[in-house]
Amino acid sequence: MTLSGELDLAFGISPALVVKDVTFANASWGSLPQMVEIERLQAQIRLLPLLFKDLEIVQIGLSGVKVLLETGADARNNWDFLAKRKSANSAGAFMPPEIGVDQVSIKNLQLTFHRHQTVSKTQFTLSSLSMSRQEDENDLTLKLHADYNGQPVALKGTIGSIHQLLKHERFPVQLSGKFSNAAFIIDGAVDDILNLKDIDLKAHASGTDLAALRLHADLENTKKRLTRSSAQEVAAQKEALLRDLLPVADGLDLALMHRPDKKDDRGVLQGIEMVRDMLNKFFNKHDVKAIDAWGKPFDPRLHEAIGVLSHPKFPPYTVVKVEQKGYLYGDKLLRPAQVVVTPQ
Repeated sequence: MTLSGELDLAFGISPALVVKDVTFANASWGSLPQMVEIERLQAQIRLLPLLFKDLEIVQIGLSGVKVLLETGADARNNWDFLAKRKSANSAGAFMPPEIGVDQVSIKNLQLTFHRHQTVSKTQFTLSSLSMSRQEDENDLTLKLHADYNGQPVALKGTIGSIHQLLKHERFPVQLSGKFSNAAFIIDGAVDDILNLKDIDLKAHASGTDLAALRLHADLENTKKRLTRSSAQEVAAQKEALLRDLLPVADGLDLALMHRPDKKDDRGVLQGIEMVRDMLNKFFNKHDVKAIDAWGKPFDPRLHEAIGVLSHPKFPPYTVVKVEQKGYLYGDKLLRPAQVVVTPQ
């Protein structure tokens, strides 16, 4: 973040801050040097809650804002640093304070979404956005007037709080509005809106022209795409977790191969067998199976050859020794078996 303009600070029970010309750098591979540019930022907070490590914002205002979101040729996003920061904070090094916001105002915002893979750009111009919280309520009342690729957009309704947004908690959405000559309603919630996970939204659009039909299709396709992306991400995380457990299985198998002869060590052996049995049940529950490689013809899709060994009873390219077990996750290879095969 860079502050290039004036900075005014007014002290009091509710200090106020006004900053001009604020910029946030873009990713090194981005098309422009700046990801976010803000002509004027104004904020006012309550001083007393800070003593209890809470942050209560009376009002925050932005004007003259330019935001560039873009995906690189290798599918990287220039906003990925937000997810990395969340991952770093998840270890317990940082816990955000309780945050409350009474009023948010944004004027003259230009959002550009640039896909480098398709060289396409989507333009969104926000004329005005106001969000306010009524006393003794958490949800924010929202009003928006904007332009999406040349078509006017108007929105009003309620959304979740800033606290729910930053804490990755379930975020309610109840909005109605107009896009061109079409009317639409969005109702539901998102469990983690910053990462677009577990989306439970219902969208309804009505209208008589092409814009209305296109709006309805866009809403439905967006919901399906986000739901599909969320499911793929969960599957990838599960696969990574199962792969991380494989060295544990290797260590237990190695311990069982070297069984102690002393009676005093049999209790330790029984404990290892119990843990290995629990791990086998966990693998079976999640459809993880060891690859049966010994004595089988070498298969490059399942096996990784790390050596050659002659054997009079086996034909060429047959697995005669398994150095490390391989595993399948359903029909997908989780890890190839490291094997020794007979020569040609």
